[in-house]
Amino acid sequence: MNFIVDECLLNVADGAQDRILVKRYDGYTVIAAIDGHGIPVEMDNSKVHLIDHIDAITDDEWAVLLAAGDPLVELANYLDEKTYNRYTGAVIAMARIYPERVEIFTLGDSSAFVFLDDKLAYTNPHHTAQLLGEVDRLRKDLPYTNITVEPTQRLGVIKPDMIQMVPSTYTRFRKDGMLTRMAPTRALGHGGITGYRTERRTIEYVSNQKLHVVVCSDGVADMMVQSYETNCGIGSDERDAMVKADLDFIAGNGGTVIANWARDRWSQEWTTFTPGYGLGKQRFAHMKKEQDDVCCVTYTRAIV
Repeated sequence: MNFIVDECLLNVADGAQDRILVKRYDGYTVIAAIDGHGIPVEMDNSKVHLIDHIDAITDDEWAVLLAAGDPLVELANYLDEKTYNRYTGAVIAMARIYPERVEIFTLGDSSAFVFLDDKLAYTNPHHTAQLLGEVDRLRKDLPYTNITVEPTQRLGVIKPDMIQMVPSTYTRFRKDGMLTRMAPTRALGHGGITGYRTERRTIEYVSNQKLHVVVCSDGVADMMVQSYETNCGIGSDERDAMVKADLDFIAGNGGTVIANWARDRWSQEWTTFTPGYGLGKQRFAHMKKEQDDVCCVTYTRAIV
């Protein structure tokens, strides 16, 4: 089978926590984007970050973990046997690719895209409190955890060079004296406080179809134009065209080009739209870590 794997990791500074994973085995290939988060705090004794244990996984261990029916649950259980600071964790988007199917596994708000013949066949929902039914699921799955949702705002891309504040949430998990506050509602680590409910999807394809699989951190996905509500004069047709243009770009390029495209967007001078105040200008500083880390891996299979 003829395929190309293209990977790119653009961390902002020393200590940054994005990682990429590429493993080739007999019969299948695995690619993943891993986005670590949190910092060790004194309320937990260990100073070890979860991402340190991910970095230390050997090739033999990966082979066992990635062969499991649900590799993310297997990975989560493996990591929870380690000693690490429970205020640290990671979200992940993984693809396990066979000659006739793609299996997608995600936890959190990293992204996976599967394109067949340049058309989007699947992309995963992001696990946040804004996902329909997610808070009810959390309270059902985690009955001994006190869960509250805090509304907030974050920057959203409404044009390739324009941003505005859009609604977002933080979710607070309180259990056994431990309080964890996160944007994603599912993640590796954190002592298992979010529960491990993997988002899974299998996409089948045939030999005469072009296959393009993309996994990336939110440092990429957050730079894509989205269909946010705005009153800055963007019509629905114009908005839909911009959303499609970014998706087409992801469909047509490899990981290195996509990651650098995202970094360039982060680095540009943005036009900011603030309702009631109008337009302004803003840059995200690289050294102050206002820009997010970026990682992207693609798997492209040529038509046989």
